[in-house]
Amino acid sequence: MGEKKKSALRVALVHGGMDEDEITIAFKDLPLDINLEFRTWEQSFVHSDFDMIVALVGEGELKSFHLFMEKVPENSRVITLTFPSITLLEAIHVLSYPQVDHLVRMEDDWIRLFRKVLYSLITGVIFGVERYIHEKKEFDHMRFRNFKGREQALAEVEETARRAGFRRVARHNATQVAEELIMNALYNAPRDKDGKQIFGDVELHDRVKLPSPKPISFRHVAAGDMVYMSVRDRFGTLDKATVLKFWTKCLIEDNQIDTKTIGAGLGLYFIVTKVDLYVVNIAPGVATEVIIGMKKNSHSGVPRLISFFLYEEDDD
Repeated sequence: MGEKKKSALRVALVHGGMDEDEITIAFKDLPLDINLEFRTWEQSFVHSDFDMIVALVGEGELKSFHLFMEKVPENSRVITLTFPSITLLEAIHVLSYPQVDHLVRMEDDWIRLFRKVLYSLITGVIFGVERYIHEKKEFDHMRFRNFKGREQALAEVEETARRAGFRRVARHNATQVAEELIMNALYNAPRDKDGKQIFGDVELHDRVKLPSPKPISFRHVAAGDMVYMSVRDRFGTLDKATVLKFWTKCLIEDNQIDTKTIGAGLGLYFIVTKVDLYVVNIAPGVATEVIIGMKKNSHSGVPRLISFFLYEEDDD
């Protein structure tokens, strides 16, 4: 999964009045040259002339964004930068477009997170939680395939959060997020050769007694005022549509719990409401990696970064 070689990237930056100098900084010193052109919501332009569109959605501009997206071809790639107070439901609507796989809330060090997205899209290097930490850290790394491994992992996360200065409630949230990530990877991700969930018809109390057919990888570390975690399964079955469906269900439907024996709905929703960074890396049929970052203190309920990356093989 090495870096991809590309020529200069043609980027259209569409906005309703943001300071252009501020956003231009984000495009400096990237692995390739950027040809950046500015447009307004109302301006018409040939979308196929650009490799990427960056939409800066300010306060009160969601309607303009949705009207703009009606004209964007489905094969276009759009990164959306939004005002800080966007709600989760509004974020889901933005991400529901097939062209939009990345949303960054313009808060705190949002330019750094935006540059992480740009770098991944330019190079094709998407896997690895270390890419989101701006200091070198030694990660705790575990591989396991059973419920006993889960117990050890949760104990380590609780201790990592304690050493990082997380208070009791924040530590509890961190261990709950870790548990949801781990259980999804152990028991929701596995599929048989026909694509059917292996544990789909197994009751919870029986499921936890069984090993997952392939081990999962779990990494975590404290850095600055955050705890970072990643879980990687070896099936590659998760996708953006599934995640958004469960988030929406838990937000707007009365029956939030999946009535099936196995269901990741509430877990996926719980995770996104507690984290500051939410990244899903997908190599279909091979692996899924979910990366999260949690702040020591509370946040808005919407991550500053939500990204879905699809690994694509080089054509060479």
